[in-house]
Amino acid sequence: MRKKRTPIDASARRGGAGARSGNSRKMRKAAPARKPRRPDGVARIPASGIAGRRRSEATVRHIHREPKQRAVEGTEELQAANLALKAERERFLGLLEELPAIVCLLAPDYTYRFVNRRFLELFGDPQQHPCFQTKSGRNEPCPHCPVSEVFKERVPIEWQWTSPAGRIYQLYHCPFMEADGSLSALELGIDITERTEMAERLQKSEENYRMLVESMSDGLGVMDENQVLTYVNDRICEMLEYPRDEIIGRPAADFVDESHRAVLEEQKTLRSQGQDRSYEAVWVGKDGRKVPTIVSPKAIFGSAGRFTGSFGIVTDITERKRAEEALRESEKQLRSLSAQLLRAQESQRASVSRELHDELGQGLNTLKLRLALICRKLRKDQAPLKEDCEETLGYIDGIIEEVRRLSRDLSPRALEDLGLVAALRRLIHEFAKRTRTKVSSQIDDINGFLSKDAEIFLYRIVQEALTNIGKHAGVARVSIRIERLDDSVHCVIEDNGKGFDLEPDAAADSTEKGMGIAIMKERIRMLGGSLDLWSQPGGGTRISFLVPAGSPEVP
Repeated sequence: MRKKRTPIDASARRGGAGARSGNSRKMRKAAPARKPRRPDGVARIPASGIAGRRRSEATVRHIHREPKQRAVEGTEELQAANLALKAERERFLGLLEELPAIVCLLAPDYTYRFVNRRFLELFGDPQQHPCFQTKSGRNEPCPHCPVSEVFKERVPIEWQWTSPAGRIYQLYHCPFMEADGSLSALELGIDITERTEMAERLQKSEENYRMLVESMSDGLGVMDENQVLTYVNDRICEMLEYPRDEIIGRPAADFVDESHRAVLEEQKTLRSQGQDRSYEAVWVGKDGRKVPTIVSPKAIFGSAGRFTGSFGIVTDITERKRAEEALRESEKQLRSLSAQLLRAQESQRASVSRELHDELGQGLNTLKLRLALICRKLRKDQAPLKEDCEETLGYIDGIIEEVRRLSRDLSPRALEDLGLVAALRRLIHEFAKRTRTKVSSQIDDINGFLSKDAEIFLYRIVQEALTNIGKHAGVARVSIRIERLDDSVHCVIEDNGKGFDLEPDAAADSTEKGMGIAIMKERIRMLGGSLDLWSQPGGGTRISFLVPAGSPEVP
C-alpha cells in the first residue's frame, strides 16, 4: 500500500538531499530521500525553515497593516489641505472685502452668497433677495441677463450696467466653484462713471478739434521723423487737389517743388534740434500747378526726448505773391515815373536857369547900364538924385548876383564846365558865405568816377542836405566828407544843430517837414545806393549814403 507524502519545505528537502553522499545519480533519481516522521505524524521542519516562515508572516502582517496606516495618513493630509483651503478662502474673501470695487458671489437663483463691504455701502444688505431686486428694484430677472450665460455656458463675460442712480459700472462675471462643488458666479464691478464722462468729454473735444482742424482756412499736416505724412486736413487736399488717401503715407518731398526739397531736409535737421522756424515752400498740385506757401512747423518729441516728427500750419500765399508781384510792378512803374519826373525837373530847371541867365540877367544888365548912363548925365546940382541912382545900381547888382545864384542852383554850369568836385566846393563855399556857417569839407577826386546822372544826383543830394540844414537846423558848424572807395562813393554830412525825433518825423505829414529827405532817399534808391539817417533832439543830424560806382543811367 502506497503512503501519502507529506509536503516538506523546499529548503529542508534540499538539506536532506545534500546530506546523502556516495550514491549514484541514478539512485538519487530513483529513490529520493525521505524525512523521518514525528510520532504525531507531523513532519519535522528544520530551524532554517522556521525563520523563513516567520519572515513571511511578518511580511503578511505588514501588508495587512499598510492600507490602514495609509488611510490614516491620507485622512490627516486631507484634513490639513482642507484647513489650508479654508484659510486661503478666508484670505481671499478678506481681500475681496477690502477691494474698492463691487465683489459678490451669485447663486444660480440670483441670490447672493457673498457681498463685500463696497457692495453693502452702495446697495445695502441683500437679505436673500435676488440681484435684480437688490440692484434694480425689479420683481423678475432682467431681460437678456448676462449672468444666466455664466451658469449656462460656464464662460466669463464682460458688460456695462447703469444703476438706477445713473452710475455706470463695468461688470465682470466668471464661473466660480464653491468648496462644496456647487457653481457660483463671481461678479466684479468697477464704477467707471467719471472715466466714461471723461472719455465722452475727450471724444467731444476731439470732435471739436477735428472739426476746427478740418474747417481751418490754412492747411495742417503731420509728419513722422522721416517726413512721411501721417495726417493732412481738408485744406491741404484742396491745395494739392489730391484725395487724402493718396497723400497719407507718402514723403512730403513728393509734393514739394524740386527747387525747395533741400529746404525740407534743412528744416528737418533744425526741428530735430528743437528749432522751429517758418519757411517758404512751393508745393506742386496733382495738375502740376505750383502753390507757394509759408510753413510754420512745430517739432514733436516723445517722452524720452526723442524726435518723433512734427506738424505744421501751411498757409497758401498765392494771392499774396500775386499782390506782391503787382506791387513790385506798380513800384517799378512809380519809380520809372519818379525818374521821369526828376529828369523833367532837371530839364525844367535847366530851362528856367537859361531863362534867368539869358533873359532876366541880360535885362538887368541892360537896366544897370542905362541907369549908370543916366547917373553920369546928372548935373552937379542934382547930387541927391545921383546918390539915389548909385544906390539903385548897387541894388541892381545884388539882384543880378541873386539871379546868377538861382541860375546856378537850378542848373549848375560848373558841373558841366569844371566837374563834380569843383561844383561841390563852390556849392559849399556859397552856402557857408550865405548862412555864415563854419563848414569843413574833405572831398576826394571823384571826377569821372560816376555816371553823368549819378553826378547830378549826388550834387542835388548834397544841395538838398545843405538847404535843409540852412532852413531847420540852426547850426554853427557843418562837416562834409566825400570819400572814393573801391567801387562806390561814401558821403557823410553832419551838423551840430537842434536835430529832430525820427519816429514822429517818419509819420508826420510830408508838407510839415518838407520833401527834402524823401527826395534824397528816392534819388539814392534810383542810383542803387543806401541812405542812413540819424538824428536826435539837441544832438544834431547825420546823413550818410553810399552811391555805387557802377550806377546805371537813371531811366
